Amino acid sequence: MWSLGQNPARNVFSFALQAWCDFLTMPHTHLSIRLDLNNGDRIGPGKIALLEAIQAKGSIAAAARHLGMSYRRAWLLVQQINDALQQPAVARRQGRTVVTPLGGRVINLYHSIQNLTRAAAFQELQEIARLTRRRPPDRKWARGPEEL
Repeated sequence: MWSLGQNPARNVFSFALQAWCDFLTMPHTHLSIRLDLNNGDRIGPGKIALLEAIQAKGSIAAAARHLGMSYRRAWLLVQQINDALQQPAVARRQGRTVVTPLGGRVINLYHSIQNLTRAAAFQELQEIARLTRRRPPDRKWARGPEEL
């Protein structure tokens, strides 16, 4: 759910870089970024996913359904995001809920930080993956009914 911003070429590069990093890192080893803002608020993968879902679906309710959360939870998160920023990231325009240009910029900056960090920590992520204990897949659903 990439948002095209001012520079489409940079978005394509960011998408390609993320895909390359995802391909090269081992499964189940990934990096999650949470930004602790200077005003004490936080923006992380959940709020970014919500902004992207609102952008794609056109409403908080549809975004909440898409993400499997309650409308109230989504609405409270939108309030937190809007309160954290100088201008709203989400607003009502002509009867629709939209991600504002500032909200789109936050999405793009977050993904840029994420991609740059993944690229910079590529070797360390691979090393962590090598040091991680392999767990067998959850066999609960693999067994027949007689074994449950």
